[in-house]
Amino acid sequence: FARVRRGSLLIARFQSRFGEIMGLWPWAIFGLCLVLATIALQGCSPDDEHAPTSTMVTTTSIPDATATTTTTTAKASAGDEHCAAWHNSNCVRCAEGFSLVGGKCFYECSSDMEEFAVVNATGKGMCLDDTTFSNCSDEMPFKWPNTNESVKSIRLFSAWQAGWPEKRRAKAWARLADFVKSNGVKVLVGTQISCNETDDDRDWQHVLDLMQMIGVEHIMGLAVGNELELLWSKKEVAADPTCIPRLWKGGYFWNKTVERVRHMDSLGDGFERIPVTSVFGGFILGMEPFVETPNAMVASYLANATAEF
Repeated sequence: FARVRRGSLLIARFQSRFGEIMGLWPWAIFGLCLVLATIALQGCSPDDEHAPTSTMVTTTSIPDATATTTTTTAKASAGDEHCAAWHNSNCVRCAEGFSLVGGKCFYECSSDMEEFAVVNATGKGMCLDDTTFSNCSDEMPFKWPNTNESVKSIRLFSAWQAGWPEKRRAKAWARLADFVKSNGVKVLVGTQISCNETDDDRDWQHVLDLMQMIGVEHIMGLAVGNELELLWSKKEVAADPTCIPRLWKGGYFWNKTVERVRHMDSLGDGFERIPVTSVFGGFILGMEPFVETPNAMVASYLANATAEF
């Protein structure tokens, strides 16, 4: 659903903002990713295990004397670890596999394949997987593999999950912000809804902080919850018989949606105009208009959204 400040629900606006950018079907306007590109094609070492070095080349001209060149190798700081050569404190060349954009080095996946064109590249996006974001955020592909087309939109499942090392969060966020701002990327930001309100609220605070760091102009939309119509099938949920009734019939999911929207709106500065959705899968199409069972009251949820927004 999309929010219109004057109180009506405008599906067409939602399709315009999400359908074109994320490549969705008209029926999948609630957040289904048709283009799901897994970024972690291979494993990666955690950021805090990297100990990269870079080379500083300084040339000094001395009148009537031979110019001397001093090369200094030092451990790189966050954000410049893939710079291979510097000039006057500016990166002028990146290490192999990285491209220089705006003075920063970004990962570029390439091979001996012939470069090909991407059809409607601005209408496609990637989902940033948990492994890449938490372990090696410096290896997010800046361009579509084997192309010269930059990635212009990404979906973020979580701002930072509870089990991820906290010591890596600041660096990962800084890299993500650089990635987004250097290429005008739009981000569909997700926030979790689960059986644990404490974890949900912690996640939401991280989402707010990250969205403000990225900048409202780069936020495509906010997705509250991810495929909650299937939550009942998870093993960890089966151990808590109160979870699903509380989430759907008890109104927890809906109330948290409204709470998140109101909180985001209170930030002002354009945050009150960010479209909002919830990501559902094809399971919701099993009934007309959408699935409505005690385990997945999706039709009721969307009816509430229509009335509220």
